[in-house]
Amino acid sequence: MTLAPAAAGGLPGAITVDVPRGFDFARFLPASGGAAARGGVLRFAGNDLSLDLRGATPWRSRLNELALDFARPATTSGWRTAAAALRADGRSNAIARLGHGAMAELSEATRRFELQAAGQAAERLVGLGAGGTPAGDDLLVGYLAGLWTSVGSDRPRAGFAAGLADLVRGLGERTNDLSRVYLEAAADGEVSERLADVGRSIAAGEAQTTVATTSAAGIAVGHSSGADGMLGLLLGLAVWAPAAIFSDSRRLVEETSRAESG
Repeated sequence: MTLAPAAAGGLPGAITVDVPRGFDFARFLPASGGAAARGGVLRFAGNDLSLDLRGATPWRSRLNELALDFARPATTSGWRTAAAALRADGRSNAIARLGHGAMAELSEATRRFELQAAGQAAERLVGLGAGGTPAGDDLLVGYLAGLWTSVGSDRPRAGFAAGLADLVRGLGERTNDLSRVYLEAAADGEVSERLADVGRSIAAGEAQTTVATTSAAGIAVGHSSGADGMLGLLLGLAVWAPAAIFSDSRRLVEETSRAESG
């Protein structure tokens, strides 16, 4: 269980709490401490602090309800705006360098609906890179979010996304506990609110300024987790897109993998 400030937005497996800016949960609660809920109230071992969850609303991404359509010029423009924001930020460069080969194989296999090859590429990314949640895991979370956003009413896409999600669930034991929670949630189509907002903004064909603002908020999550998840999201959104966008996604990986680290 994770506690997070409300400013972080909705998170899978987390409870967001309305606290003052800069509030440090570690000052009041030890990591890995015991907790129990009774009657909708969460209490912590050895602490008088409690959280009343009876009025809480579960966060749901609802990615499969988005109508992604790259035939709309505004959607294409939104994807490119988000890609430009990510390229300018630079924090996804490290995972692009480490995993660009696996990313290329994952995208190609997905585009061809080759589930086994896609699963093998995903296996190379799990646990890859540094961070409290390894960068490769963050990328896969974003990638699954992109696939779920792209499914719509297309049954072959839905079947492939569900199959890859099952394979990723099986890889969770290869990474740490926190990262496994996010991978398993993404396999169910549940990701952070900040990442889902980017997919929603692109799918809705919102103005470029809005997409840029939403993208900046998504990229800013953590040290590089937001940027790595954003790279995965853009790849997942592009994988069944027209050839021009798919080519742009491949170019994005190549350019970021060659970029100098910040």
